[in-house]
Amino acid sequence: MRLVTGAAVAAVAFLAGSAAQATVIYSSDFEAPTYTTGLLAGQDGWATFGSGAAVTVDDGFAISGAQSAKITGAGAGGQTGPYHHDHSAIDKLTVSADILLTGSTADRSWQFSAIGAGLAGFTGGIDIDAGTNNIRAITSGFGVIGTFSRDVVHTVDLLLDYGTSTYGVRLDGTTLATGLAFCGDNGPCSGSGAVEYDTLLFDTFGSGGADAGYIDNILVQSTAVPEPAAWALMLAGFGLGGAALRRRRALMA
Repeated sequence: MRLVTGAAVAAVAFLAGSAAQATVIYSSDFEAPTYTTGLLAGQDGWATFGSGAAVTVDDGFAISGAQSAKITGAGAGGQTGPYHHDHSAIDKLTVSADILLTGSTADRSWQFSAIGAGLAGFTGGIDIDAGTNNIRAITSGFGVIGTFSRDVVHTVDLLLDYGTSTYGVRLDGTTLATGLAFCGDNGPCSGSGAVEYDTLLFDTFGSGGADAGYIDNILVQSTAVPEPAAWALMLAGFGLGGAALRRRRALMA
């Protein structure tokens, strides 16, 4: 039994080491002194499109800490939001953020996504519908994969694989979809997605809305850690191996 236990411990130590080796491409918690309250554009490399005045660092409500990034209003084209460039040639990346959307009498649609250079070529992301709050995968068909509750903080993970041009989506640790094809554009998804990661984007669609969107605790890193299901399967395997070894010893006794 000691041999099995030792193997399990060694495997856990190896996987923990893999976690430590994950390469961080970008992270942000929108806290001081890096950020100050006011317009987000120009702070720590962030830029905005549409109405830049509607994208701020806010301390009136914070997902964690004292500050978060906040979007209110909409641009001239009915769309506005912040984006951050962090080009990487790593094949497998996880793009994560904590997101809260407030509820109102006039909710808008929202989007969280990863895009290629020049804000062209979607590689993975979600759209959140106004009214229904359905979560749609940014892929061919824009199918519904879940629901995004308002006035609740959700952790969204985009698991990007540039080797296969596919991605998965997790919401609060629960897998909503896997094997989704990259989307070339955000219309009919024609063309192909970007071949390398470049930009994180969080934005809103539609003018006249009274809701707001908050984003915090952004992390873009290499996907070097096995999925929770893989951990469970591996540990279960060690358990079965231990049981088999015990049975063998009992028969030999």
